[in-house]
Amino acid sequence: MNQNKQKHTSLTHCEQCKKKSFIVFTCKCNKIFCIKHQFPEIHKCEFKEELFKMVIIPQTSKINII
Repeated sequence: MNQNKQKHTSLTHCEQCKKKSFIVFTCKCNKIFCIKHQFPEIHKCEFKEELFKMVIIPQTSKINII
């Protein structure tokens, strides 16, 4: 047997159903979901889009002129 081969078993749990999955998605709310629960409408995403638009985007779009 080749000892250099590493077994890659990166299973991650879905935040909604708690099932283990190889294919996962990270939402804007920084939680991990399976294919079934990947969309914000399905997992009742806690990410506040309006707050993000009001606070974060204006801060990142400022241009400094020297």
